[in-house]
Amino acid sequence: MHNAKSLSLVVLLAATSCGKATQPKPQCKVQQEEYSAVYIPVDQGMPAGCTPDDLKAGEVLFLQYYRTEVNGVPKLAIEPSSFADAIAVGEEHQVDVKPEPEYSIGKFTDIYPDDKDICTAPKLDDSTLTVAEVVADPNAMPPVEHVPAVDLNYKWSNVKVLTKPLSNAIHFGADLERKSGTCTMKYKVSASYPVIFCGDTMKPVLDEMGKPTGEEEPDFDNSKPVQEVCTFEHEEGSGLDPKLAYACNEHTLLCVPAHAFPSYTK
Repeated sequence: MHNAKSLSLVVLLAATSCGKATQPKPQCKVQQEEYSAVYIPVDQGMPAGCTPDDLKAGEVLFLQYYRTEVNGVPKLAIEPSSFADAIAVGEEHQVDVKPEPEYSIGKFTDIYPDDKDICTAPKLDDSTLTVAEVVADPNAMPPVEHVPAVDLNYKWSNVKVLTKPLSNAIHFGADLERKSGTCTMKYKVSASYPVIFCGDTMKPVLDEMGKPTGEEEPDFDNSKPVQEVCTFEHEEGSGLDPKLAYACNEHTLLCVPAHAFPSYTK
C-alpha cells in the first residue's frame, strides 16, 4: 500500500524561563500514521527459499500508540502494509484470512525518552498472517486473477524512536525477523514519517467507469526515482527533518532514511 495520508509534524513550542528558552521533554509516542521503511539485511547471503527481492525489501508501516492506564507507560503497535494488502485481497475474494494478530504490540520502557532522546520498546508480540490462495476464474465478471497464498510472520525487537521537540517521533529503527513463505531473513529497519512519493511520473485517477477524474496519483509501475525529492530544501514544509538524511528508495519509490537508525546528516 503506497498512498500517503495527510502530512503533519507536531512542533512543541519553547517555554521561557528566567529569560532563557527551554523546551519540555516530550513523552514517548509514535505518529499514528504511515511510515516509509527500508529493510537492511543483517546477513548479505541469500538464505534458502529467498529471492533477490527479499534482499531489497521495504514497505509502508502503519503505527499506533496508546495507554491502557492513565499516565501509564505507552504501548505501540505496528502493522506492515503486506498484512493490510493481503487481508484486503483475501476479504475481497472471500477466502480464508487468519491474522494472529494483525498488529505487533509492545511497551516502551519508560514514559519519557532517555538522555539521547530515544524511546525504546525492547520486544513486540509476534504477528502472523495466513491468507488462502485465490483461484483464477477467467469467466467471472470481472475476471479473477490468481493470487498465491500468503504466509507471513514478523518478530519485532529493539524498537527505538527518536523523540525530541523538533523531531517528535518521525524516525525509528528496529530489528526485524521476517518470514514470508519459506524465506526467513533478519533486517535492521530504518523508517520515517511522512510517506512521500519520489518517483518522476504521475497517472490519471480513474472512476469506476474507467474515465479520468481530473486528479492524479503516483505511478509506481512506470516511475524512476528522483533523489532531490527526498531533501529538506526541495520539500520544505513536507515534514522532512533537516537534521536527518533521506534517500529515494528505487524499489518502493518512497523517501526513506538514507542510513540505519539514527539516520543523521553528516
